[in-house]
Amino acid sequence: MDKILVVGLGNPGMKYRNTRHNIGFMAADALISHYNVDIRGGFYSDYGDFVVDGKKVFIQKPQTYMNLSGKAVAALAFYYDIKLENILVIYDDIDLPFGKLKIKKGGSSAGHKGLISIIACLGGEDFIRAKMGIGRPENPNIAVSDYVLGKFTPTESKNIEEFVDLCKNAVSCFIKEGVVSAMTKFNNKNITKKED
Repeated sequence: MDKILVVGLGNPGMKYRNTRHNIGFMAADALISHYNVDIRGGFYSDYGDFVVDGKKVFIQKPQTYMNLSGKAVAALAFYYDIKLENILVIYDDIDLPFGKLKIKKGGSSAGHKGLISIIACLGGEDFIRAKMGIGRPENPNIAVSDYVLGKFTPTESKNIEEFVDLCKNAVSCFIKEGVVSAMTKFNNKNITKKED
C-alpha cells in the first residue's frame, strides 16, 4: 500500500492561532475534518491517518514550533518509511500574493525556517510543497518575522476560509491523482476575493 504524508506547518498554542504563519495548520485542520481523521499525539506532533483509494495517508501538525518542524516530519517519515516524493508540506509563502496557491516539487527553502529544518532533517529537497500565498507587508518598516506572526487583516479573514478550502481540494487531488494532476488543476489558482 502506498503511503503519503501531508504536513501542515504552524506554531502550537493559542497565541499563534489565526496568524499568517499558521495557515498550514489551518489547511491541515480542513483535511482532518474532511476525511474525519482521529488525531493523536506522537512523533513530536499531532497526527492521524486514513485510507483512501488504496493509499494510507498520514496528516501531521508538528508541535515543535516552526523552526524545528523537520524533527517531527523526519520522525514520522522514517518510522513509516515514507518516500520523499510522497511527502507534501503545506506552508505560508510571502512571495505569493494572498489567496494564490502553488504546488511544486522540490526546490530550495527560500529562507522559510520550517522548510530549512525539514530539508536538513530529511536530507533532501525532493518533497512536494503546497505554497499558500500570504503576500508581503504593505508597510516596508514591518519586519517579515513580525508580519508572518501577525493576524490576518479583516479583508483576509473574510477570504481565508475559501483559500483554505482551495488548498484542501488541491491536496486531495495530489493524494488521489498525484502531483502532476494537482499542479495542472490547481497551480497559480486564485480565490475570488471579497472586499470590506
